[in-house]
Amino acid sequence: MSAYAGSFSGMKLPIRVVLCLAFALSIGTTATAAAASTSPAALTQPEYQQLTVLFGRLKAVKGATVGVFKKRESICRRAIGVTALVSDEKANCLGVAKQQIAAVDLVSISKRCDSRTSDVQQLNCLTPGFRAFYRSLENEYRALQRLEHVDRARAFSSGCVAILGGAPQGVANYGRIVRDAGQVLSEIRSHNITRLRTAEDRLFAAENNGTTVTTSAKYSLSTCLQAR
Repeated sequence: MSAYAGSFSGMKLPIRVVLCLAFALSIGTTATAAAASTSPAALTQPEYQQLTVLFGRLKAVKGATVGVFKKRESICRRAIGVTALVSDEKANCLGVAKQQIAAVDLVSISKRCDSRTSDVQQLNCLTPGFRAFYRSLENEYRALQRLEHVDRARAFSSGCVAILGGAPQGVANYGRIVRDAGQVLSEIRSHNITRLRTAEDRLFAAENNGTTVTTSAKYSLSTCLQAR
């Protein structure tokens, strides 16, 4: 999982936001409208063609701004899932884009909250933004769980799963991030500064330790055309 963490500069509280830029930006794409039959342990040609096109479209949109993330969201939204796998890749792609948008929004909200005079006022100000960010993490986690299930059912190789996303260890790591983010949200709402700092430290550690066992760098999508 490629990720990084940033801090809310200027705030009196050491609140960190986790900007999980996620597993593979796996997606479903437009192509044939007819349902394709699936093959165990390998992508079908329609699936391969769809994913190749969409991976290329996403790769062409560079940058890390809200505008860029919204463009990626639009690319994902227009995708047509002709198989369960492609539909789940589309959901994962949308989840990543929405999470990125929520993370950038949260940084912007935190800056506006800096002007509040007390810790409680700052936390109250921050709560809606962090809640939206947490929900985006939850939605992406559910998408990854579905993708993991399809990957397992199709019996893809570990190299293919590294490209498609949904590797079991990576999904488990993501689940820990979601749980830790939920605890941070709980402490923000309760205004418990001591427990909040502990929860933030746990979230920060989970995010930075949330790497998958198999990296995608040495694989290409063509790996998924090969049966085990």
